[in-house]
Amino acid sequence: MKLNDHIVLWNHVFIQVMDVRHKKMDKGEELRSYRLPVSAFLYTARGSARVWLDDSVHRVDRFHVLHGGKGMCLSVLTEDVLEYYIILYKATLALPSRRELVQLLERENPFQNQYAFAPHYPLPLYDKVKLLEQEWYKGSGLGKLHVKALFHHFVFELLHQLDRQGIQPLKPDLVAQAVTYIREHFSRPITLESIAEDLECSTGHLSRLFKSKMHTSPIHYLGQIRANRTAELLMQTDATLQEIAERVGYPDAHSLSVAASRNIRDYLLYDSKKNGSSISRDKIRICPKRSLNMPFSGQPSHVILILIINIGIMRKGIFSCTVEAK
Repeated sequence: MKLNDHIVLWNHVFIQVMDVRHKKMDKGEELRSYRLPVSAFLYTARGSARVWLDDSVHRVDRFHVLHGGKGMCLSVLTEDVLEYYIILYKATLALPSRRELVQLLERENPFQNQYAFAPHYPLPLYDKVKLLEQEWYKGSGLGKLHVKALFHHFVFELLHQLDRQGIQPLKPDLVAQAVTYIREHFSRPITLESIAEDLECSTGHLSRLFKSKMHTSPIHYLGQIRANRTAELLMQTDATLQEIAERVGYPDAHSLSVAASRNIRDYLLYDSKKNGSSISRDKIRICPKRSLNMPFSGQPSHVILILIINIGIMRKGIFSCTVEAK
């Protein structure tokens, strides 16, 4: 862990404690797939359990500290009665900020990092968490100010013990989080900006990482997910095109038809480049209200998918098309 970088960032962010909870779970009880709305510390005070942060599993026994960033998935399966505290907080870089601070936050974001460890000196942390929870429920203005001060004391002690024990936080897989976010929210209006905001990163940083790993853009991937779901609903249900459009994130049937036609063009261009052909965009024509005269045989699977969508649209009697590549 680059402690100095973390200290610099903790010193330059505005911290807002969103919630402090004290929970008890019985033996064998489960908490399934709780999506962290903001960054969070989980401090177990007694009992034992298996705790998942995304795909990483940790076995906790008595005193344990876990940290996860916004959007991570928290699951708990108790092996004994488990008592824990969870502190939800939001860290915002004060603006305007120097460019090097913004770059440091993208490179070393301690508020999104994942780690779990058994502190060698658990009681100083326990005392601060317990007092923090008591002050939180007082609800007074002065109490809230004390909460913020106690939270900083807790973080100071935590960073000190992390450094002494040589704990290395895991950087979150931002692309995997974006993929999960898109798959879970594709039925809502989504923009690149809204994805980046929810994952607490810049649009440029997210786009670069996503294209490097997935070989496509986040928005194009969103279109693929919507196309898959559209094809499934068209071929397996009697839902109207308007109902399907609303279910997969489009405002109306016309928008879905336009998106399907645009996808045909994009995929045929992609396929022609892949196979060394030279079909230009202006040679591919989408003609409304005519029969579809493109055979499935020999077509790539992603093109077939888009054609299936258009056949389904045509069967609904709302839109028909043909693809002419001259």
